[in-house]
Amino acid sequence: MKNKIKERMKQILRRGILFTTLLTLAFPFQAWAKDGGNETEYTYTVTLCSGNQGYFAGTNGITVDNHTTGSSYQIEKESQGEKIKISGLKYGDRVMVQAQSCIQLKEDGKYYIGGIRESGRDNNTVGKSAFVVESDQEYVAAYAIAGNMVAYTVNYQDANGNALADSETFYGSVGDQPVVAFKYFENYRPQAYNLTKTLSSNEAENIFTFVYTADTQSAANNGNNANAGDNANTVNNGNAGNNANAANNGNGANNANDANNDANADNNGGADGNVNIPDEQTPQELVNLDDEETPLANMQQKDEKTKRPAGNMPLLIGVAAAAVAGLVALITFALRRKKMNVKAEALTNGKNKKKKEDNSQNL
Repeated sequence: MKNKIKERMKQILRRGILFTTLLTLAFPFQAWAKDGGNETEYTYTVTLCSGNQGYFAGTNGITVDNHTTGSSYQIEKESQGEKIKISGLKYGDRVMVQAQSCIQLKEDGKYYIGGIRESGRDNNTVGKSAFVVESDQEYVAAYAIAGNMVAYTVNYQDANGNALADSETFYGSVGDQPVVAFKYFENYRPQAYNLTKTLSSNEAENIFTFVYTADTQSAANNGNNANAGDNANTVNNGNAGNNANAANNGNGANNANDANNDANADNNGGADGNVNIPDEQTPQELVNLDDEETPLANMQQKDEKTKRPAGNMPLLIGVAAAAVAGLVALITFALRRKKMNVKAEALTNGKNKKKKEDNSQNL
């Protein structure tokens, strides 16, 4: 009896384990960084690898624009300079990497640092040096064989041509297209997050200029916050002097909020105090300065590539005509040959028939 009970218990236990396993497979658990399943609170890590030709001498040249997320990120060098990890990033942060500022070459002269690329991409493919964080990502330094090396200069200016930071000078081979990243300046927007350009042997032409315009949204929000404090203090002080009871103080707080909203509307040109950013103020991800400087030349080159060479047209027409004539002659010859075969076969059949009739008469 006891053995039967034990065997029954084992069967129930096996079925329970099987049921739990199937239930787990059917409804997998999903882990979140915080309770409530809010993916916007999840943090990401960007890993930068130095590759085989160099190592990270430091973190200089690696920055993060987190002014929209307020993330608490950390930049750490690991594995004797083989990797740098940027952890604690939030969705929407933007990482800027100036590879030539932070990577030291193992061999001088043979290679130079071209930029960075996404892990798994071809080494010759230089990616964006300023990229937005959307997941855990891994980038590798991109190297190129040093050739006819020239300098190129990166400028950071406002719309009036005033420098927002010191210019920087880097080096690349003539004909290469480096991709340089912007720098973040509070209350300013660049025309693009990345600039690229084909390097010329004339260093005076190798200029990358980021042009920044005033960020109206950030400036307005900062101004509104200041106005809110001033208006609230003004209204509260006035009520405090004229009224001595709690109810009046409550009315003063409401009046302060109304005054603050009115101030926001006046400053922003709208009833809700929100600023709409025009499309022309939105930075582009990548701008090719070659296209901006010589759009007509590029269009002409494109036309020359797509149009058929006029000098070869007569030859092509002659070859086509000869091919058609040969095909027609071949078809005509085949038809004549077939017709002759039919006539010969008919003549042979007639002779054979007559011969058979003569033989039958002789019999």
